[in-house]
This record gives sequence, C-alpha cells and structure tokens, in this order.
Amino acid sequence: MIAQTEQLRNHMAVGTPLSSEELLAINFFDPSVNAALIDIMVILHDRLQDSAARAIYRTIAEQWVSEWEKDREENSRRHSRRRRDFHREHEISQLLSGFVMNLDPLEAEHVCKPVLDAASRFPKKVADLLLDLTLAEDQTRNDDTYWALWQAIADNILGSEYFVSPMNGSHSDTQTLIQISLCSENLRTQLAA
Repeated sequence: MIAQTEQLRNHMAVGTPLSSEELLAINFFDPSVNAALIDIMVILHDRLQDSAARAIYRTIAEQWVSEWEKDREENSRRHSRRRRDFHREHEISQLLSGFVMNLDPLEAEHVCKPVLDAASRFPKKVADLLLDLTLAEDQTRNDDTYWALWQAIADNILGSEYFVSPMNGSHSDTQTLIQISLCSENLRTQLAA
C-alpha cells in the first residue's frame, strides 16, 4: 500500500493522470490517501459515460462498506471507536448520491450495490445515503433511478432478519431506515397523484 500511496502522491505532485487500473488498485480509505478521496470523486463526478469512472465509484462504495465493517469489528473488540470524520463521510454520501442519480437505474444499482446490500447490516448509514439520494433526486428529477435504488434498499431490509421485529428497540437503526423509506414511499404516492 505504501508504494501505491507514493505513486498517487507523485502523480498528483507532477499533475500526470493515473490510469483507471492504478486508481482501482488504491485503498481510498487508507489514511495516507484519504485526503485525495474527495478530490478524485469530484474529478470523476461528471464523467458519467466513462466506464472507468463508474468502476472507481463502485470500488469506493465497496471500500466504504469495508470501513463500516472495520468500525463495527473494532467497536466489538475494544468498545472504543476509531476516529471518524463525519464531514468526509457526508461528502462521500453526497458525491456518490449525485453521481448515481445521473445514471440509468441499472448502472446506478451496479455502482451502489455494495452499499445497497449493506442496508440490513448498517441501516443508519444506508438511511443517511437514502436522504442524500432523495436530495440528489430533487435536483436531477431522475425518478426511475431513485425508485430503483429505493426498491433495492427496501428489498434488502425486507429480506433481513431484523425486519421480523424491527420495533423491539434493539434494532432502532433499522427502524430509522424503515421510517425514512416509508416517508419516501409516501412522497412517491403523493407525486403520482
């Protein structure tokens, strides 16, 4: 990883572009690369037709979920949290939401699949993303993509063990995600009327 980090720094210092293969090999959540993550997402944000940009956003989504898993693992072992950067997490969510809301539904689902599949394991984090998707949809008016992503999240929740009894207090994050989802569905009904 140190070699990849140095390679990224060298490319950024001299302004030469990295190949998509080089970008896909980077752990964007490594502390030494972390500062470049948002910059890379911003640069690629409007390159919707570029399959490499979509692949890099998918890689970021995969690595983001891996970070959630690492946080959970650390919390279970030491009962102390790693230092989180809530502002950066929010920026990632906003950029990912804005990017996928400009894609067709199938491409958007593919890019977001790691996060969508994590809805039952990390409902609070996916609820935050759902709010950002809702705001991005308000800007793009890409209803088909929004509802495809919403449905994928709902399907994941409905298929989870937590849905059987989400209101028993031990799964309050799932309850939050369900409430946000139902508000979105209520909005959908109102828009269709």
